[in-house]
Parts: sequence; structure tokens; C-alpha cells
Amino acid sequence: MHYKVMTIRQPYAGAIAAGLKRIETRPSSVHPRFRGELIIHAGSARTRQSIDLPPLYREDRDRFDYYTRLYGVMLCRVRVVDIVPVEQIHPTLPALESALGDYRYGRMAWMLEDVE
Repeated sequence: MHYKVMTIRQPYAGAIAAGLKRIETRPSSVHPRFRGELIIHAGSARTRQSIDLPPLYREDRDRFDYYTRLYGVMLCRVRVVDIVPVEQIHPTLPALESALGDYRYGRMAWMLEDVE
């Protein structure tokens, strides 16, 4: 079986694998019609970027910390259920999703489910 793979920089890839991030944003030109299974690959570039998780999600910190230490590996499989313009979901974004993504207008929001 062949899978589509998306490379995402850390700590965002780790947040998806930990089940904390359910929306990935991309430029509008990147496969806006794709639906189905997708492998999340943690990019090998090491960045100094960190994410301050809201206090409500501190109980998930250990899982988040584990996945965000991994670089250059396949982290998980997800199912893309929809791709919509960021403008369509922006008013209803939870604080955690807002902290974990680039929600500038003009981008597309990939809605992710079934993280394995």
C-alpha cells in the first residue's frame, strides 16, 4: 500500500502525533482536493521554536514532549477529512489550535482525524 506523506516541522508534527493538533494549515496551492490517509513525518531541521500550551492541556505535556523530540521520522498516520479556507474556521478556533498553527487568511486548513 502507498501512502501520501506530509513533512511538518517540530514542534507541530509532535503536536499532531500527541493528539493535540487537529488542524494543519498549508498554502492554498498545496493539494486542496486531497482526502484520505496521510503519514505525518517530522522534519529533520531542528528549530528553536517552542509552544506554550494553555494550562488546560498540561496533562498532555509528557506525550507532547516525547513526540517533539523526534526528528526525521514518521510519527503517525492521520485521516484528512476536509480541507477548507482558514477564513471559514477562524472565528471558531479553540485557543490550543490557534497556538499550534498559522491561521493567516489565504491559507487552507487540513482537518485531521483518527490519529494513530
